[in-house]
Amino acid sequence: MDNAPTWAPDQKNAPTPLRKRRRRLVVSCKARNKASSCRYEKVAKVVVLQQEQQRTAKSPSPWSVGDKSNGDNQNSSDLSSMAATLGYSQADGSAVGILRKIEATGTITGDTSFVDPTATTESTVLPPEQARARARVQSQGQSSPAVREAFKGLIRQLPARVYLDRLISIFLDKFNYQYYQVDPDVLSRQLEEWDGLPFSVLHTRGPEGLSSPDMGVFPAVLFQMAATALLIVGEDGHLAREFAPLKYAASMTFEDLAADYSQSGVAVVGLFDKRSLTLTTVLAEFLRGTFLKYTAHVTESWHAIAMTIHDAQELGMHRDSLDPKPKDPSSPESILENEWLIQRRRRCYHVLAQWDIHMAALLGRPGVIDRTQELPTPPVDCVLPHGRPLGRTPIVPRDPDRDPPTTLTSITWLSEVNRPLVDIKALEKEGPRPRDFSDVERVHREILDIDARKPAVFRVDHPDDRWDRDRDTHWLRFMRYHFACQQANSIMLLHRPYIFHRRRSRDEALKASLLALDRASAMFEGMPPDYWRNYHLFYGSFDAVVTMSIIYILFPNENRDLGKDASQQFQWTIERFTAMRKRNALVGSAQGILRAIKSKLDRALGMSTATTVTPAKSMPSLGRTSDGETAPNRRQGTSVDDDGGIAPALATGGEEYIAMMHLGGNDASAAAAAAAAAAAAAAAPDWTGLDLASLAPMYPSHDILFNELNAVDDGTAALPTTGLTPTAVGDDATGGADIPWHFDGVFGDDTVWQLLNQYQPGSTSG
Repeated sequence: MDNAPTWAPDQKNAPTPLRKRRRRLVVSCKARNKASSCRYEKVAKVVVLQQEQQRTAKSPSPWSVGDKSNGDNQNSSDLSSMAATLGYSQADGSAVGILRKIEATGTITGDTSFVDPTATTESTVLPPEQARARARVQSQGQSSPAVREAFKGLIRQLPARVYLDRLISIFLDKFNYQYYQVDPDVLSRQLEEWDGLPFSVLHTRGPEGLSSPDMGVFPAVLFQMAATALLIVGEDGHLAREFAPLKYAASMTFEDLAADYSQSGVAVVGLFDKRSLTLTTVLAEFLRGTFLKYTAHVTESWHAIAMTIHDAQELGMHRDSLDPKPKDPSSPESILENEWLIQRRRRCYHVLAQWDIHMAALLGRPGVIDRTQELPTPPVDCVLPHGRPLGRTPIVPRDPDRDPPTTLTSITWLSEVNRPLVDIKALEKEGPRPRDFSDVERVHREILDIDARKPAVFRVDHPDDRWDRDRDTHWLRFMRYHFACQQANSIMLLHRPYIFHRRRSRDEALKASLLALDRASAMFEGMPPDYWRNYHLFYGSFDAVVTMSIIYILFPNENRDLGKDASQQFQWTIERFTAMRKRNALVGSAQGILRAIKSKLDRALGMSTATTVTPAKSMPSLGRTSDGETAPNRRQGTSVDDDGGIAPALATGGEEYIAMMHLGGNDASAAAAAAAAAAAAAAAPDWTGLDLASLAPMYPSHDILFNELNAVDDGTAALPTTGLTPTAVGDDATGGADIPWHFDGVFGDDTVWQLLNQYQPGSTSG
């Protein structure tokens, strides 16, 4: 019998008691003073901050002392956690104590953007003004007082309207014809709307009170236009006196002022995040890229254009299917306005595409745009609606026989001229020794076919010059030679990778280089000094003159009949660079390279100061004189047609270039030159024993811009990049031909520069 009491529980069937969970004393990063190490989503962080602010407003913290709120304690806690993480002391006299006071002051004034945990590495590559402005916008939104004050402070830096109108006029006249990115009619409407903004809107609401996101970044367009226009204002003359009141420092130059304006434009764009992108934003960024290129900041320009392309793609400008829709599909005016907007978008993206492929081919860098996908439909070459409402003006294609050419005509043809560059870039994947050269020959024929289909208004030989004297088409004369240079440079870029081991490529690259230099000379001679900042005058000429010289230095026995022409073109290129030195910063870094190359070229051609071609006393002029007539071309022996153009170009693959470029005088001098050339050929060294096929393709512009290519004399001192005169280049009196110039820079052992350092023309050993 069980003696257990009846009230006792059944120990065998009793349930197992639950295990007691330990209470965690530290459950958050704030309690561990590690809040600064945590990162939260932006939206979630904002919601948490708003909830904390609401709780603080309803119930003040019992730990508050005096008139300090819980927000101050929160800032102090955050700063204390940061100090603990970084190992700083908490003394009031330390750096952390000072930062705590600054942070508290920022909280009182409403500026809570002292630390932005959501900032990305993009802030490290943006300019300081843009990085700070973008961080404020991302953390606070566009309606914050800080953004409003920053916007007001930036637009105060715009020049007065009387100066702004003058600078805009200079930009539209001197620069806008090249790419027509700024539509004068759209600019006029936006400028009128900007002038009509009440001060109260800008003062109380800032960018949020503007009618559209385009107007928020419109000041950036004005800044970039003013900055670019100031680049042609010299330190003397009537323009200098006119714009002198814009300077705010005694030693300030107009280029310094232009840089300030351009940077202010960057800061305006930085006030708006990527969710506020508009076509005006893309325009402002493109103008920034062109300004950087005009001022010789090529690397910065390359990255600026890349960012502009990405922003344009973010807007869907790279696909026809992503074109905007009309606001009112039932309204004909709304449909027409939307069609004109689509045309602006397509024009803008096609210009960006031309910049991308041209810089990629010339500098040997990868392009930003994926060329395996089709570009959007090209813009229509139509009659522009100057002064007419867009909603009542249909898009009508231009009649070439009746309507004058427009800048759209130029942009359309630029796309056609640059089209072979895509195939040239694709051929780089096969290296300097492709399986066969059929693709090279195909691209060569395509370039010639494009030149044969060139519109009459863009031909150098017997052009259609009916509109040359019109004010709206004054740019036609310059664009003719620009397109001719582009075509010649395309052939040079096509054959340049194969010149070390293929005779036909050397011949075609040599003739194309000579033609490019001749066209560049003609374009330069017709340009006033205001246009000398045009980067086309440098890029095409420098690559062409280096390619021509390398061919003659390494293969002096070939194409001896063009040697005198090559020396003359080299001399004219030096004269152009010397004249442009003060207005084109790219030229200064190239002059030392040309001096070193000139000394080697003269040795290869067997020329001395006694046989060097005499440089022209004065450059010929293809521009109009004061009475409207074409000034004669003074280059000895060069054929000039009745229209001021230089006679036949590379019409049949370059075979006619010899007749065009012959610069000899009488028969006696020609015979003497031929005898000297024959003697030099007999004494010239034979480089064929060297392994030239192993040399890497050369990109002279890339090397001088990115690889710090420069010339040194005797391996001890770098050659000055200023003060080069034509008589000093290759002159024995100055030691130009005797000093063993060497090339220095960041380049490999398989480059032509290292080969030239090891072997000197005129000797069999280095």
